[in-house]
Parts: sequence; structure tokens; C-alpha cells
Amino acid sequence: MWSPEMPIGRTAAAIVAIVLLALPACGFQPVYGTQANGYAAQDVTAAIRIAPIKDRVGQRIRNELIRQLTPGGEPADAPYLMRLQVQVSERDIFARTDREVDRVSVTVTAHFQVIDAATLNPADPGTPPTVIYADTAFAESSFNRFASEFANIRARQDAENRAAGEVALFIRNQIVAAVVAGANAG
Repeated sequence: MWSPEMPIGRTAAAIVAIVLLALPACGFQPVYGTQANGYAAQDVTAAIRIAPIKDRVGQRIRNELIRQLTPGGEPADAPYLMRLQVQVSERDIFARTDREVDRVSVTVTAHFQVIDAATLNPADPGTPPTVIYADTAFAESSFNRFASEFANIRARQDAENRAAGEVALFIRNQIVAAVVAGANAG
């Protein structure tokens, strides 16, 4: 209990200790720690192979996901496969009085699914694989339009790269949360 004679530092330390002791009682589970059943989220995310994608923004997302999910490199015979479909759109968000556009917004949207690689049937490509998790991620970034066309191309690419990095982070967070939720449910 707090008293006027108790130093503030001790009070703060006592409050922190009480909160830390109460976290497990409210269902808090560490994402990157090993669970009580010996499970670790990194083990599952490191077992995801990400399918190649053709466009530049999709490659940026894929490369960032590889860096975040499988920092030791993608496994050749991964039990899970992630498929991505990426769309990039842009819209004018600020125009001057002479109707020239000064600011453009770029939106990157990625539909993704993690599938059980064992259910892929190369002999019958019409048979759908088992989808473990699917969701959509999007991010928006903007850039200023300039008189130089080269500057506009570079500014658009930079905005796409920023949005792609945010999409990859969102996808990683969603997969980790789904993996941890699945481990705690079973």
C-alpha cells in the first residue's frame, strides 16, 4: 500500500511487479517465447515457403516476408506454402487550382493464403489444397508529383516500396497471431 513516506521508485516497482504477475492470469501469452507445451511460433513461421510472384511490388513483399518469417532462408521442403496476389492502385489526393496533381496516393493490397503443401496434387491441379489461413493486407503511401518524369517514377517506386514493407509486416503479424492462437486453442 502506498504511503507518503514510501519513495516513488518503490511504488512504481511494486506496481510493475503486480502487473507482470497478473498478466498470465488474464490469458496473456508471449508471441515469441516458448509456450508451456514446448511450442514456439518461430518454428512454424520458419516452415513457410513463399511462392514466387512476378511483379516488382509483389517481389518486394515476398522478399520482406522471407526476411521476417524465415531469416535462415526458406526451407526447400516446407510443410506450408504461402501464395500472394498483389494489386497496386493509385489516386490523386491533392490538386492545385490549375488542376495539376501535386500529391498521389499509392495503395498496395495483398491477398494471401497459407496452404498445407502436402495437399498440393501436381497430378490433379484442379483439386484445391487445404487452406490453413487466408486474409487480405493493404497499406497506403503517397508521393509528391514533380516536373521531372524521372523524379515521378522514382517517387512512385519509393511510395510502393514503403507500402509493400507495411503490407509484409501486417502479413507477418497476422500469421504469427494465427499460429499462436491455434497453438493455444489445441
